[in-house]
Amino acid sequence: MLPLMNNLIQIVGLQDLLDPIDSSFKDRNFEEVYDILYKKQEYADIRQEIEQSVYSYFANFLIPKDPTIYDYILLSLRDKDLIATFNWDPLLVQAYRRNVNYIDLPHLVFLHGNVTVGYCKDDRFKGNIFSACPHCGKKLAPTPLLYPITEKNYAEDEFISAEWKTLQNYLENAFMITIFGYSAPSSDYEAKKMLKKAWGDLKDRKMEEIEIIDIKTEEELRNLWKDFIFSHHWKSHLNFFESWIARHPRRTYEAYFSQVFEAKFIPDNPVPKSNDLDILRNWFADLIQVELIHKEKMFNDLSPVLIELYEIIEDYAKNIKASIPKSFQQIPHIIDLIQAKKYRELPSLLRFINPLELESWGNQMGISEKQRITKIFSDLGFPDLEDKNDKDNIKSTRL
Repeated sequence: MLPLMNNLIQIVGLQDLLDPIDSSFKDRNFEEVYDILYKKQEYADIRQEIEQSVYSYFANFLIPKDPTIYDYILLSLRDKDLIATFNWDPLLVQAYRRNVNYIDLPHLVFLHGNVTVGYCKDDRFKGNIFSACPHCGKKLAPTPLLYPITEKNYAEDEFISAEWKTLQNYLENAFMITIFGYSAPSSDYEAKKMLKKAWGDLKDRKMEEIEIIDIKTEEELRNLWKDFIFSHHWKSHLNFFESWIARHPRRTYEAYFSQVFEAKFIPDNPVPKSNDLDILRNWFADLIQVELIHKEKMFNDLSPVLIELYEIIEDYAKNIKASIPKSFQQIPHIIDLIQAKKYRELPSLLRFINPLELESWGNQMGISEKQRITKIFSDLGFPDLEDKNDKDNIKSTRL
């Protein structure tokens, strides 16, 4: 059973740990109780036991065989999209793993950590907790779970910080946001503050659309998210299947733009409800085929640009008797994948390329060569060689 904060103590079985401190704790909200314990050093050992119990409880979760809401959400979004979750449980990751070989899926970030996600600090790579880093071969370390305290420090841990920076990058450029069941509790004040900072001033968000899936009343939701909503540009739904995502899967933005901005009122193409995951996946076949045609053209156009970039870097490495920077060594592999029409790995491999590794070469490059590389980086969507402000962004987008 997936617990909520108001029944987590009972479901996870933390009563025996908490009763010696205060017998009333077992009937209180876990966020409130943990915050009390966090503020007193004398409870450090108890906190550690609680954290181990919580981690073990969530780590044992196993997703059902039938399609779940996680499968529907993942399959209905594309690899240009992002799912940001506060949940510790492994169900979203398990749904991702069982669908990723069938279809391109959205990116995931774990704002409070996750029991099944591991991280390599050396290469800033995240993956399944039981796997090794594909770049250095080291076993991935567990990611920390961020517990409910009033004053959270999202910058303290490198992994958590990078996940938040990724979300902030997406939010700054987002047109549509769907908020699914997140109530923004008082203990998440800092989280909501960071979300608002990335979303920006409402006067600059007059056309963007906010969609909220929640059982609360419209008045409650409007008050809760008023800092993110401009005028009437928002909708609330009681369940996922009423949302724009479910009614126009994998074409949500395109459908919204056509109807709202171009007055082309296209019919809904709702994702079907099914008890069979294979049937559900097969329904997406026509949509996926169109996406593959587009990707083939996009990556074929990208291939000569990458070839030119690698030739320049390879020549300079020979001239200055240096090794090709680590993240650029994979470019020949990327080109081979494009030629073999194996596109699934390409977005993550391209995000791993780090232009800042060439900073030390800057003074040894001629002006024309440096301009060529800068233009290539611009074509690829990377920052300029001399743009020092993008270091943190590169770190997060390499995940």
